[in-house]
This record gives sequence, structure tokens and C-alpha cells, in this order.
Amino acid sequence: MYKLYIFDKKLRLLLLDIIERLEINIRTIIAHEIAKQFNIDENTLRNWLNEINIIRNLSAHHSRVWNKSFTDIAIPDFSNPNLSKFKKANAYFSKVALEQKARSRIFGRIAVLWYLVSQTSKNYHWLDKFGELLKDFPDVPNAKIELMGISDSNLALIYNS
Repeated sequence: MYKLYIFDKKLRLLLLDIIERLEINIRTIIAHEIAKQFNIDENTLRNWLNEINIIRNLSAHHSRVWNKSFTDIAIPDFSNPNLSKFKKANAYFSKVALEQKARSRIFGRIAVLWYLVSQTSKNYHWLDKFGELLKDFPDVPNAKIELMGISDSNLALIYNS
């Protein structure tokens, strides 16, 4: 009876190991396919989704995000030959030209969200609504647009989108 118990236990561990390996491989394949659809590499997409999740959690718990400093969001170095194939992302981020400060502020995340949205829908006016919000509240006390990481060139881009 004891041998049957040991056999069963080892069989379950073996099956769990196989299932876990399959799950990891499937996640990797799915991540690769999703990243390909967004025209970006997998590691960058993982970083972006993690940063978006952080913003979502802060927003859901009513935290202030407009002037918060975050870790730098990943923007690939498209001069790297391995990343040169991501032409849409390269064109977008060249146009947006995020400064270093923007990468650690909310605007870096807004730029990434807008890129992701623009890859899924051409008729979405999310950035227009963001621009209208900035126009409607231009002089909120103690809420400077610069603290969001938005430069003058980014502001012109938002208003002209």
C-alpha cells in the first residue's frame, strides 16, 4: 500500500510539473503573439501592462496620479537592430519624443496607452478627450501640466491630434 501511495504522489508531482511547463510555454507563445499584434517586443509590452496596472490600481483607490513620479516606463531603443522591425512603434514614439521626465510621469503612461489604443482602433477619440480635459482645466491651483511630464511639443501634439 505504501508503494502505491509513493507512486501516486510522484505521478501527481510529475503531472503538475508537466502542466506547469505547458502553462509557461503557452503564456510565452500568447505573449509573443499579442506583442506582435501591437508591433512591439514582449518585454516592453510586459512592462507597459505592469505600469498600466499600477495606474489602474492607484486610480481605483482614488490616489492622485497627475503629479506622481513612477519608475521610468520602457520605451525601446529603436536604433537597436533587433528592434528596428517595429516600424509603427518607432514612428509613433519618434513623433511623441518623450523626454526623460515624461517617462517617469503620468504622460509617459498616457503616451503608451494612446499607442496601444491606436493599434486596436482608428476611430477612438481618447486622446482628444484628454486634450479637452486639459483645455477645460488649464489653471487648476497647484496642478501644473509640467508635473504630468507634458512638454510644450507634447501639448501641441495632444491639441492637434
